[in-house]
Amino acid sequence: MVQTGCGPVRGIPGKEEGTAVFRGIRYARAGRFEYPVQVDHWDGIYDAGRFGNCSWQPRAFYNEEEVPEKAFYYNEFRKGESYIYSDDCLFLNIWAPVDAEGLPVLFYIHGGGFKGGCGHEKHFPGEAYCRRGVILVTCNYRLGPMGFCALPELAEEAGFTGNYGLFDQLCALQWVRGNIASFGGNPDRITIMGQSAGAMSVQQLCVTPLTKGLFCGAIMLSGGGVSRQFSTRPASEAYPFWQELERRLGASDLDALRRAEPQRLFEVFQALCKGKKERNG
Repeated sequence: MVQTGCGPVRGIPGKEEGTAVFRGIRYARAGRFEYPVQVDHWDGIYDAGRFGNCSWQPRAFYNEEEVPEKAFYYNEFRKGESYIYSDDCLFLNIWAPVDAEGLPVLFYIHGGGFKGGCGHEKHFPGEAYCRRGVILVTCNYRLGPMGFCALPELAEEAGFTGNYGLFDQLCALQWVRGNIASFGGNPDRITIMGQSAGAMSVQQLCVTPLTKGLFCGAIMLSGGGVSRQFSTRPASEAYPFWQELERRLGASDLDALRRAEPQRLFEVFQALCKGKKERNG
C-alpha cells in the first residue's frame, strides 16, 4: 500500500522477492480527440493489481498468430499475453523495490511507429531494473488516428490540435514527477527513455519547453529522433489528410467522427497512409 497525492494505491508483489508492481494506475482522462486532464484524486483505495486498457491499434482487429509478417514481434513481445483495447487507455505502471527510498526513476516510452504497442508487453523487465536500484515506469498513450488527428474544428474547440498521444506522454511524466516520491523514487532523478517511436517521442519531450524541470536525462534507443517519415510541420498542413479521412468515413461533423467505430477508423487511416507512402515513393 502506498499513499500518493491522489490517494492510497494498492499494488501486488513482483515476480522477484522484494519488488512490488503497481499496474494500471490512471494518470489522466480524455475523450476522443481531447487533450488529457491529469488525475489528481480518487476515492477509496486504488486497486493497481491489473494492467489498464491499451490504445486502439491495428492488432486489436485481427489475430496476430495468423499473420506471418507479425511473427517476430508477436513472439518476442506478446505471445501468451492478452490485452484490452479502448479509447479509455491513459494508464501507467510502476515497478519498485519494496524498500525504495530516493531511487532514480526510468520513464520508458514504448515504440510501435505511433500506431502500435503498449506499456505492459513482455519485454519490460521491471524487476531487473529494481535489482539495480532503479524504479521503472511505463505508460500507455493514444496511437494512430486516436493520438494524432488534426482538424480545424478541433483547433477551434481547444485552441490547437494534433499530437494527443505526445500530450498523453507529457501528462504521464507530469503525474510521475508529482507522485513518484510516494513509491520511493527521486523526482529530481527521472530519466526518460524510448525505443523507435519511443525514441522519437523522447526527442520531442527534450525540445519542448513544456517539459522543463520534469526530467534530468534522456536515452534514445533504435531511433535517432524525428525522420523524414515523421517530420514536424504546422498542424494546418495535415488538415487535408484528416479531412479526407472524414470524407471516406462519411463523418459529416466532429461528433460523427468521435462516434466512428475504431476498426473502421483505423482501416481508413491505414489506407490513407499506404496511399500517401506510395505517392511519395
